[in-house]
Amino acid sequence: MNTVLKPLLCLPLFVTTVCASTNYYPEEFQDFFVETPQKIYVVVAGDKGGEDVNALVNYDTFRLRDHPTDIQVFSQFLEGKGLNDRAVKRIVSDMQRGVSSDESCGGRLSSCVPDTSDGQTKFVFDFDSSSLKIFIAPHALRDDLDEVMYESAINRQQAIVNWANLYAYTDLSQQEQVTLSNQTTLGLPMGHLYFDTEYTSSDNEFDVYTALYDVEYEDLRLQAGRNRYNPTFNSTDYLNNGASFMGDYIQLGSSTNLLKGKESAQQRIYFYAPQNGQLELYRDDRLILNKVVSEGKQYISYADLPKGAYTATLLLKVAGKTVLTETRQIVNNNQFSLKKGSMDYVLGAGFFDQNDDSQSDAYNYVRGLANYRLTEQLQVGAGVTSNSDSQYYQISSAYMPNDHASLEYVGGRYSEGDVFHTARLSYDPFFVDYRQLVLTRDSDQEHRLVNLMYGESNYRDIGVGISGNLWGSTGYLRYSHNTSSSVDGLSSYGSQTVSGGVFYTLPTGQISLSVDYTNPVDYDDELRTTLSYTLDIGDGLSTQFSVYGDEHGLDKNTNYLRMNRNHGNWFSNASLGASVDRDAQTMSDLSGSLSGHNQHINATAYGYMNDSGTQSLSGGLSGTQIFSLEGVDTTYEKSRAFAKVSKHFNGAGDNPGVRLVVTKDGKYQQNREILQETSVIKLDDFASQELTLDQGSNNVDIEGNRLNVFTLPGSYYHLEAQVIELLSRVVILDDVNDKPIDSLQCIGDGCVSVEPLSDDGVYRVNYKKDIPYRLVSHKGLCIYDPQAISHYTNGYCLPGIESEAMKRWPDSSKLLEQVEREELLVYLGRFKAGTESDGIKRRLDTHSIRYKAIEVAGEAFFYVMDKQEFMPAQIDLLEKLDAYVLLRNAEVDLLTIHTELGNKNEV
Repeated sequence: MNTVLKPLLCLPLFVTTVCASTNYYPEEFQDFFVETPQKIYVVVAGDKGGEDVNALVNYDTFRLRDHPTDIQVFSQFLEGKGLNDRAVKRIVSDMQRGVSSDESCGGRLSSCVPDTSDGQTKFVFDFDSSSLKIFIAPHALRDDLDEVMYESAINRQQAIVNWANLYAYTDLSQQEQVTLSNQTTLGLPMGHLYFDTEYTSSDNEFDVYTALYDVEYEDLRLQAGRNRYNPTFNSTDYLNNGASFMGDYIQLGSSTNLLKGKESAQQRIYFYAPQNGQLELYRDDRLILNKVVSEGKQYISYADLPKGAYTATLLLKVAGKTVLTETRQIVNNNQFSLKKGSMDYVLGAGFFDQNDDSQSDAYNYVRGLANYRLTEQLQVGAGVTSNSDSQYYQISSAYMPNDHASLEYVGGRYSEGDVFHTARLSYDPFFVDYRQLVLTRDSDQEHRLVNLMYGESNYRDIGVGISGNLWGSTGYLRYSHNTSSSVDGLSSYGSQTVSGGVFYTLPTGQISLSVDYTNPVDYDDELRTTLSYTLDIGDGLSTQFSVYGDEHGLDKNTNYLRMNRNHGNWFSNASLGASVDRDAQTMSDLSGSLSGHNQHINATAYGYMNDSGTQSLSGGLSGTQIFSLEGVDTTYEKSRAFAKVSKHFNGAGDNPGVRLVVTKDGKYQQNREILQETSVIKLDDFASQELTLDQGSNNVDIEGNRLNVFTLPGSYYHLEAQVIELLSRVVILDDVNDKPIDSLQCIGDGCVSVEPLSDDGVYRVNYKKDIPYRLVSHKGLCIYDPQAISHYTNGYCLPGIESEAMKRWPDSSKLLEQVEREELLVYLGRFKAGTESDGIKRRLDTHSIRYKAIEVAGEAFFYVMDKQEFMPAQIDLLEKLDAYVLLRNAEVDLLTIHTELGNKNEV
């Protein structure tokens, strides 16, 4: 275009003309670009997990809805990714105004990585995949890397989650027993109630083992109730080793259950990078972590490192040169979950269960425990427990120098002089256990604190052993020495035990040997030996020959024929055998079992009979029942939090199976196929879990396919997705000059994706069945025959046809006077092919107007393509046809134009 004419085109001479740089855009074409509300998946580049955000979008622009809730949710998402307040406000402000893909991306959205070295946060918005990726500037992260944040303690998805286990046994004669146990978690708005109960028919009793209220808020935890077993609370739990606190209690202490990123994310290796570079972390000679880091203060989270205790070497390379080398000791396991230099504590009070009717205050107690991680490999603890008569002072330590060795010790002394010790030393494959209680002889006081916690007799237990693999076999050997005595020394007991076993796999089967020897004081020695050989026949069949012995010699030998079968989630076993004892007495028996589950329940069954008349039958049912406002759901899995996955199919045929991917704290956890319309998925409590439905190889689209939650005990979440059947067609598109279309976009609710198949205008369009869509290119709106039944459809992308406005000629005809003729083309209109289009042709021929007619899908589109000058009679005809004068080389810039798309869904 001549530069002299450019200013003229930009003047507001007529309403329907749009000026954009050197391009001319018809106003009516703006109807194909709409800002519509949509859920967009927003992710920080390089990070795991994102957030579905309500936004207003068109082809190239993402704008955050100006709604307080949406702004708050998105701000919290950015804060959770570690961005500082200034960066959060800047990004939110930019998104409220609207952001587009960085200019450096061009059309390569999926592979685009903008450069943020200029300190500016960049964006890549992909309209087709409904995703926005944020590339964070280097200085957008919080300076205080030790800052901790907590998940909300409010449970908005409350439910009653009950694990039930029913067991029944009968010998088909006189003995029968039914046991029903329940572990029930009742979710509350804050915290949960937990009950562990059991009913046994043999004594017709209902026992409550645990009944407590458990609540968390930020770094605090409160428990109150009754527990027959020692409560599990935090890293101070090992101070309770060997003790019993059966009874009622209340305790308050520290907790990391609500910590964002969990404990391991707060344990970090810090370093300073002088420049941007490549970080490498090695365990021995193995590379276990590598990532690109920016200059400044940086860290590595333990959450990204393998579990265990080991020495790690950190290398930082810049331009291929190592600029930093550092060796660190790493202890990354559940026991050492505290961050170095931090402390756990518990403060509590309680009442021991009474064994008599006395009202002694000695049953009441108060206590305080603390555990501190002193170094990477060492943590130390201390505690005080007191009642009205005694005080108990404890110290503890846990040391883990490497992945193969550990030492743990807990010891304490009472104010009366009683002493308790417990220790464990392991050095793979060896271990030593030690436990001792020493009671004072000069105390005959009742309800002593030491007796309530550890018992009423002196004892000492020592164990030494080895376990592991040797010469291709698996084995163990343990020696234990146990002694006990009353305080007055009038009674005592002692024993020594040696036990061992080895299991070896042969080419044709397995052989095993086990030996148990007991040497009790004042009693006869006992010896038990078993030698067994199993031969695999094949197809689930095997035979087993065993020889049993005792201190008197050969006890018996047995021969069995066994058959094992797997049937999906079910396993069955049948066994037929015979035995001969030392007195040459023979016996044969038959047994069978069945175990497995469906999606609702687990089931087991076992039956036994022999030729002596002994018979027995037993069986069990177990599963979880979830009671929520939506009703009752069941599953065979056990947990305290669940999610219901519902998929509603919008299409013909059966509901297709889809893949469910579950992540925990940003790491892959499981991948399963969802076949049923409704499935119940177990979740770990106090974890950030993301559930994503993926269509896999099915030609479907899934709406509402993602659930991202922080799970709390007694919660039931719902992922409800719409599975929509997809169709596809291949289109071959040319422009008005019969040249192939080089780019294509899809508009409308029915759009899924557009795939280029070649460089000559061939595309595959994937769309939702019965939902309208349109195709648009830089050359105009695209038309084709939607009813074509062939494998491919020919069509055109034509300029001007999107305009349905009346009186196009009065405004656009001014271009005939302002622009040279070779720069223009004239769109004459669209007409039904046949009689109507033939009439137009005759009128144009009569007036000697040279034209081009393009027929598609039963319609004809007429253009004046050459440089002819129009005579007055010809102009009169063009005016009567309400012709549309266009710039010949104008292109619609789909990446920059911001307009509104109308609701017209048909060409």
